[in-house]
Amino acid sequence: MTGAVSGGGPVRLRPLSVVADGDDVLVGDPETGTFVAMPAVGAVVIAALRRGATVAEAAREAEEFVGEPVDVPDFIGTLRGLGFVEPGPGEPAAGGRAAAKRPWIRGVRPERARPLFGRVAWTVYGACVLFDLAVLAVRPPLRPDPGTDAFVFDDVGLSALVLTPFALAVMAVHECWHWLAARAAGVPPAWVT
Repeated sequence: MTGAVSGGGPVRLRPLSVVADGDDVLVGDPETGTFVAMPAVGAVVIAALRRGATVAEAAREAEEFVGEPVDVPDFIGTLRGLGFVEPGPGEPAAGGRAAAKRPWIRGVRPERARPLFGRVAWTVYGACVLFDLAVLAVRPPLRPDPGTDAFVFDDVGLSALVLTPFALAVMAVHECWHWLAARAAGVPPAWVT
């Protein structure tokens, strides 16, 4: 993923995701969670730099693509500012700044999520299910009755109003558990195509 800069070192791009999005492309660094939309000519320049083309060669390819001159050095400066270019020796890492602004994007580290889906965890989950079933079998009055338990107030509208935030919270926890399972499996925290 390098392209030689005239009069300087190579342009080393980070592992970027480039996805067509209509007339534009979505370019991003899945590791830092930084994604931007840009004209399709940006993908042409990125592809050229990945192949090892010089800045002049990338500019020529971009000009052929759009039919007019393209300021590739300025574009590379923009990529550098976004953290999409690996820093040279002695340069600060711009990509690290982007990740530092949004530490939540990296999420839970896989090794921290894995215990929630290991043998011990599944044993605990299974024991909880068996305990619940045993309690419902031994104490029939504790079995839920949807006709009366879902509507805690005499007013159905008020019951629905109270039930909705609770249901949304339970769904959010459920979806977070899917996310934790993905992190435990090593799926990156940002979308990658």
